[in-house]
Amino acid sequence: MLQTLGAPSRTTKRTGESEDVSLVDIRHIWTVIRRRWKWIAASSLLLTTLVFGYCLLATPLYTSTATIVIDPRRVQVFGQAKQDSAVVGEAPVDTNLVDSIMATLSSEAVLRRAVAKLNFLEDPEFKGAFKNVFQRTSDEITKIFASSSGPQQSEEQRIRSAIDFIGRRLILQRTGTSFAITLNYTAANPSQASRVLNAVVDSLIEDQQAAAFEVLRTTSDWLESRLKELRERASKDAEAVLSFKSQNKLVDVSGTLVNDQQITQATTQLSTARAQTAEAKARLDRAEEVLRSDSADSGVSEAIRNDVINTLLGRLSDLSRRASDLASRFGENHSAVLAAKNDIRETKRAVNAELRRVAAGIRSDYEVARAREKSLERSIETLIQTTYGSRLQQIKLRDLESAAQSSRALHDSLLQRYDTAIQQQSLPVAPVRVVTRPAQPREKSWPKTPLLVTAALIVGAGLGFAGALTREMFDSTVRTADQLQGLIGTDRVALVPDVPYKDQIWPTGGTGFRRELALDYAVLNLNSRFSESFRRVRHAIDDYTVDDHKIVALVSTLPDEGKTTSAVSLGSLIRSGGGRVLVIDGDLRRQNLSQKANATGKPGLMDALDDLEVLKNSILKGGLAETDFLPAGTTNTLASPGEIILSPNLPLVLNELRKEYDYLLIDLPPLHHTADAMAVAPHVDMFVYVVSWGDTTEAVIRASLDSAPNVSQKIAAAVLNKVPPAALARMYPTRSKYSAADAYYYTS
Repeated sequence: MLQTLGAPSRTTKRTGESEDVSLVDIRHIWTVIRRRWKWIAASSLLLTTLVFGYCLLATPLYTSTATIVIDPRRVQVFGQAKQDSAVVGEAPVDTNLVDSIMATLSSEAVLRRAVAKLNFLEDPEFKGAFKNVFQRTSDEITKIFASSSGPQQSEEQRIRSAIDFIGRRLILQRTGTSFAITLNYTAANPSQASRVLNAVVDSLIEDQQAAAFEVLRTTSDWLESRLKELRERASKDAEAVLSFKSQNKLVDVSGTLVNDQQITQATTQLSTARAQTAEAKARLDRAEEVLRSDSADSGVSEAIRNDVINTLLGRLSDLSRRASDLASRFGENHSAVLAAKNDIRETKRAVNAELRRVAAGIRSDYEVARAREKSLERSIETLIQTTYGSRLQQIKLRDLESAAQSSRALHDSLLQRYDTAIQQQSLPVAPVRVVTRPAQPREKSWPKTPLLVTAALIVGAGLGFAGALTREMFDSTVRTADQLQGLIGTDRVALVPDVPYKDQIWPTGGTGFRRELALDYAVLNLNSRFSESFRRVRHAIDDYTVDDHKIVALVSTLPDEGKTTSAVSLGSLIRSGGGRVLVIDGDLRRQNLSQKANATGKPGLMDALDDLEVLKNSILKGGLAETDFLPAGTTNTLASPGEIILSPNLPLVLNELRKEYDYLLIDLPPLHHTADAMAVAPHVDMFVYVVSWGDTTEAVIRASLDSAPNVSQKIAAAVLNKVPPAALARMYPTRSKYSAADAYYYTS
């Protein structure tokens, strides 16, 4: 952690160059809040006070609310279908219609109707009776700069002003994607708020009803004139059809021409005749096949359905069984068998004879059916030839009939819509209905004091924090030990608290005085944090080198950072601990220590640099806070104090003093203004760098150290001086607040 031998190397890690720097550091934010809490509190208190004052002075406003709905399922009063209602201006509800209703609500027509209903020109609020102090002040200022000779407002201008007045206070909002619209109206009088909103809603309904009535009236007038035209047109088309039929002898039955009916009937009869001819031909072929095969069996009965043949075939079957039975009993040559066979032959001849007779009848039926088929074919050909001649007339007839039917259908449809429009004129239906009627509000809607005060408290705190953070961002002064460590390059940083001041008269150009810390504060308060901080500096000095005789130079960046007081306080604490210490006033320009010790004009360092023999007689024993002190001296042989300190006798003087004292504390001029510290650096063992809390910027310290590398490389400890007790408490939040006058203090 600490280097005990030699000079510590100065690190390049400085504030703003750390690799671990985060844009948002919660601890840093908390530190800013603790450090700048007065800014935040003042901003929040100021804004809260202003808002609370506004709430007290502002005129209370009351908001009345109503809800209307555009119903997409509007009732059809007389039961007409959707396609009917579309003719009389009842289009389906969609998003565009909702937007149109919202635009109509805030339109001049609706608001003008509401102004007339309310007699709003005589309304006290419209005339300015409820103006608050802010509005009245604005009006008075406007009157001062406005011309008093301007023309008076006309009645129309006053009406338009009233319309604008209501329009500014009327707020419309659609509820999600539904067909509901919420209306809000704000007024200084709660009853007036509900009264105006009721008038606006009623005006909207009346406007919509008037619009619907106008649409219905216009539609019915158009339908009436159109129906007259269609009636005449339908009559002319019907007369044209009848005239054409009469001229071309086109007769129809049940809407179909006679020729077409005859062709249809003949075609049906021809199909029947062809089926009958085919059936007769099939029977004839079977009968002839049976005759050619000369076989009388059961197959003949199936082919030719004849009762006589069926009876003969039954008898033939019985004779065959009888002959077979007799033959099996008496033999083939028995007379009974021969007689039975003879009967079988006779029966077959009878069957064949009957078959020939039946075949002749079937052939006759076939010829008749075929002749009828031929006759029907010739008849159809004749009808077709006749019909071909009237096809063009039939096409023209169909066109005339179609035109007549279209005219009649259109006339009937418009007649139905005309009746509907006439009926609806007596009861026009508005597309909106009121769901929630405006009621008189019971609580004011503005100003909402708790909400505004809370918001002002939060916003004020946020603005205060933003201001504090902004100031913190632009504040580059050193305020923490971490900042100083990064700049100086050593972790030995002592935080010296700010302590009560003691008035001491200091000449400042001959007049005035300054407040300065009592030089004996450290020895008078040995257990205070102030004293303990300088003990840490002494430990850092002792750890820096093992040499028993140490030459320490105290330097600061700028004047008035407490370097001189730090030198005296450190010396007095070392002396109180038994160490031999000599404080040397090395600031040959201002000679602050010499003035405080009343040693101005006495022999000192400058005299010793001219003559080493006067050194011992120049030391004042116990001359400064009971500590041995070497004044700046009086000799001024060279051009400037900056050249005096470069005397080659300086090492001799310091070596001579080192023999008598364990610690030589040299108070040098500020590093940023003079080069004395760089001149003395080769002859001292170390430096103690003193920085005033909240006064010295990082850029100045960095520039001073960069310009004096021989000084920055020998810094043994740093002192962050004049730290407020509150800042110490923020650095150590877990401990109780530190006080510069603590009766007893131990360092952590």
